[in-house]
Amino acid sequence: MDSSNLGISTKPFPDQFVLTLIIGLEGIDEPFILQIPARRVTENIIDTPGIRVQADGWSLTLQKLEYSPLTTRLSLTLEQEADGNRRAFELTDFEVMDEQGQVLESTHQSGFLSSDRSRNVDLLTEPFGKHPNMLTIRAYYNELKDPGKSMGCSKQIAQGTR
Repeated sequence: MDSSNLGISTKPFPDQFVLTLIIGLEGIDEPFILQIPARRVTENIIDTPGIRVQADGWSLTLQKLEYSPLTTRLSLTLEQEADGNRRAFELTDFEVMDEQGQVLESTHQSGFLSSDRSRNVDLLTEPFGKHPNMLTIRAYYNELKDPGKSMGCSKQIAQGTR
């Protein structure tokens, strides 16, 4: 995954390169070497809207929106007031809906704390059929199967009931 567009200090992938995998197997002296050529075939469309909304001591900022033929990537910043619910802050995830209210399938979601009250979130979803005039980002709180623990598996919730 090329993280150069997330504000993380990494070098972007070149337009073309050869990915080399060296695989060693126990009992075989020579490793297997696979060389896979890769090249960029599309240009992603990147918007940086900087849209911020606030409610009940929370704020959400859409920092970056990137469209590609394979995925849609949203870079979000979630912030809360000093006396906010830390557990809810850490267990909040997001989903994206298109103009017709259809929830896009999430393919990956990760986040890291940039401070005690700020969390950067990278959300990847299936691509939009066409670039939307409007999209909805909805936050939801993941409840843990074992509410007595601070980490663990989330409860399974039927789609649309979050």
